[in-house]
Amino acid sequence: MIRTSGGCADRYRSVTTVSGNATAADAMSTAFSLMEEPQIRSLLPQAGIERVHLIDAKGTASELVTLKTTGRLAYLSTAFVRARRDA
Repeated sequence: MIRTSGGCADRYRSVTTVSGNATAADAMSTAFSLMEEPQIRSLLPQAGIERVHLIDAKGTASELVTLKTTGRLAYLSTAFVRARRDA
């Protein structure tokens, strides 16, 4: 929920986090749903999140990954294709 408007966050259709800590994964998936990708990227190593899968409001999927060997991040993006409803 957006505090100022009382409405729901609509930046992403889906936010999935992967972590060795279930509490961190749950908390950060909620927090990430309100953030832009650059903010999420900067928090991944600090929050102990290994991977985040995002599907934005337009249906575009993104995957953000923490590389454990160097502590640097690698970013992979792929297009999400929606089925045509008029077909």
